[in-house]
Amino acid sequence: MRAGGGREEMDKLLRFLSAYTVDHFSDEEKYMDMFNYERYFAHRMEHKEFKSKLFHIKRCFEAYDTHLMLVAELYHLLADWMRYHIDKSDKTLGAFLKDKVI
Repeated sequence: MRAGGGREEMDKLLRFLSAYTVDHFSDEEKYMDMFNYERYFAHRMEHKEFKSKLFHIKRCFEAYDTHLMLVAELYHLLADWMRYHIDKSDKTLGAFLKDKVI
């Protein structure tokens, strides 16, 4: 942002995350359903909440342009996602799927 490229970088990141979450979450949910993962609904709810928050940030960005508060909000969303979802929920899911044939 200090170098003047904040808008383009934020736009790129939001577009990437939007596409990635749709594809990645869909794949995860397909395997959870296929193998009757006991935490399927809780895990899926985490995905829905993340997508909702991400798309809220994206809509605000599109409406109000780059704003430091949106950058901070996205940073906290991603940091929390890595800390809680990836490090806990995804590791548990990975252990469950480890012995499954995919």
